[in-house]
Amino acid sequence: MASTERRYCYECGELILKGDDHITLKVYDTPWGPPKEITVHTDNADNSWETCESRLSDTGWRDFRYFECDCCRRRVCRENQNNGWHSYVRIFKGKEICLRCYIELQLWEGASRESFEGGRVEGTYYPNGDLTAYGFELVPEFFGYHLKDTEALKKYCFTALNLISQGYVIVNEYDLTAIDGQEGFVTMWRRRVEGQSHEKRFI
Repeated sequence: MASTERRYCYECGELILKGDDHITLKVYDTPWGPPKEITVHTDNADNSWETCESRLSDTGWRDFRYFECDCCRRRVCRENQNNGWHSYVRIFKGKEICLRCYIELQLWEGASRESFEGGRVEGTYYPNGDLTAYGFELVPEFFGYHLKDTEALKKYCFTALNLISQGYVIVNEYDLTAIDGQEGFVTMWRRRVEGQSHEKRFI
């Protein structure tokens, strides 16, 4: 027996009629949440050569667009729908990845040497705030450290580079910190590289 369920396009809201070219996709409103299924037209290009499917990722069309994470290949919303300033996108090695994958990569690889050499404190807000479960230990001198000026930033980066040279992975946990980590408060965590036995499964 044929289904009588009506389907509407997620983008334009129009009823999808028999014969309309369309696609059903799984998208994620948060990097950690369950997927939802949406259906969009694929054959309704207008004068801008956009279809409803392509508008899903067009940030000029409206807010809260989706992108394909270059790590997990899921379509994830670019920002928190309850708090638009909170981005779910991070740039890693020139690629756009979702915040979940970014956190996992940071916990595995740590912040890059290049970022510290460039005077950048790359990091994020970690969900549970307790990185000891991942084998990290606090660097006491840099617990809630105030990146108040250039000298404070240089001291932080210099210490991180020394620890990396000694065989540590460094993670920067933001706390009341600007999104780029250049100003505010941050905590440094370290973990010895030796003894990592779990499989590396990211980019």
